[in-house]
Amino acid sequence: METVKKNVLLIPTTLSVINVICFASFLIGLSSMNYPISRILTDLGLLCPFISTLSFFYLMIKVKGIKHNAVKYFHIVNAVTFLVPICILIFLYFDS
Repeated sequence: METVKKNVLLIPTTLSVINVICFASFLIGLSSMNYPISRILTDLGLLCPFISTLSFFYLMIKVKGIKHNAVKYFHIVNAVTFLVPICILIFLYFDS
């Protein structure tokens, strides 16, 4: 049964790692002054909400019955990487 848990949690782990990388590129892109590089990094970081939504739905559908400590952390990573870029973009939109 333990190998089933590891195999089921492999996809959310991969999505969370990709999501954190996209989130970091979003923050670096916002703070960078070089325009072409910052635009590419910011655009890559805009994938965060989409990836976190996919990961959330996967966790709700496939991993619903599994009681594992990592599932709580996956939800926290999904919430942060979904809400922070959207809040920053809304703030920047209303600020200009």
